[in-house]
Amino acid sequence: MKATLAALVIGVLAVVAGAVQAQPLNDPAIHGMQTLPVVEGCNVPGGLRPITSSDGPNDAMFWCGVPPYCLEQVVGSPERCHIIPGSRNGGTTGVRDPEDLRCDLSGVHPTGGRCPVPPTLSATVNNVQHASLNQGAGVTLRVNTASALPLSTPTALSMACSGANAGVSPFNQTNLVGIAGQNYTYPVATAVNAGATNCTITATNPAGTVNYAISFNAAAVVVSPPPTIQVVFNPTNPTVNTSVQVRTRTTNATSLTWSCSGRWGNRNTARAVGGWISSNHSVSGSPGTANCTFTAVGPGGSRSANASWTSVAAGGGSGSGSGGTQPPLADGFQVSFNAAVGCLDGSVAGVQYVQGRVVYSGGNVTLFTSNQNSGTRSFASGSASWSFYGTGVALRARLSGNSIAISGGNAGHLRFHVPSACSTGP
Repeated sequence: MKATLAALVIGVLAVVAGAVQAQPLNDPAIHGMQTLPVVEGCNVPGGLRPITSSDGPNDAMFWCGVPPYCLEQVVGSPERCHIIPGSRNGGTTGVRDPEDLRCDLSGVHPTGGRCPVPPTLSATVNNVQHASLNQGAGVTLRVNTASALPLSTPTALSMACSGANAGVSPFNQTNLVGIAGQNYTYPVATAVNAGATNCTITATNPAGTVNYAISFNAAAVVVSPPPTIQVVFNPTNPTVNTSVQVRTRTTNATSLTWSCSGRWGNRNTARAVGGWISSNHSVSGSPGTANCTFTAVGPGGSRSANASWTSVAAGGGSGSGSGGTQPPLADGFQVSFNAAVGCLDGSVAGVQYVQGRVVYSGGNVTLFTSNQNSGTRSFASGSASWSFYGTGVALRARLSGNSIAISGGNAGHLRFHVPSACSTGP
């Protein structure tokens, strides 16, 4: 009896052991799918591998051997592909790569198991997407299309710009395919024109099209005009132990200094800027020459003018001299004359045909007359005298030193001095 019971126990244990041994070593529900080296129907290294697509709704999503990369990507990945439904059609050759595969995003067959992805695209001007700078400043364009993903290189790359500097290279280029797949920096350009420039860069490949916008605005730079300066010494041949009047006129200047050598030895003496400024300075010592340089400085730069005077001994004459760079009469000097009014130096025989005006400007004397005389005439300052002929009257004008004399006809002799109470100019 004991022997029978022992035999029965041994038999039960054997059955249980056999049942345990019959269970699989890996339960997919517990351990997940594992790659087996050899599985019935798949006799290649690696065995069956899980994929994310199948030929049909009743087919298992496994690939015998190493599957194409795109079949291992999850749904929604730009690099995922799928098996075209019904590819095998019950055949024995299995799913072909790439003929039976199609990329989800682009709809093309994968290449080497990889699907094309939309281009990677960005760009900057002066290292930012939207830049602000001054007119005339440098501007650098950089276009980035390099990517670590295969098949992301654009097959077409273009740029369209509009605005102030759209005609300046490289912003005037349209076809950029030569730099596709690179991060490329163009040589520095100059924002020649003031205003905004807007550009759109477009990259395209079989997986799609990407646009990227950049812009830069060049603020106008106001260019200040250079200063101007006029200098007059009066007289230019002063007598020793008298004085010389200095007259200066500046525009677009914020400062004015002057320095002299010779009889005057001042250095960088400040002087007021603006309209005609006058000051008197003594002439002492023995006869000699003072050479002076006047320098005006302003937002638009600097400008210099030279003038000189030469003194003479008492009784040596005071001629008009020619040392200054400007004539002794101030530019813009003008006077009206009438034989019956003042401003005269000499006698007058009558008053008809003698009303008029004299204007000195830019080195020229212009004589205007009225009444029965019609017309005007300008006279170059390089001549000793000029004649003016109108209807019924002949006048002669003469520029001498710091005055203009008019004579002839019924005008008698009129002489206009500078400065003069009759002057309406500076």
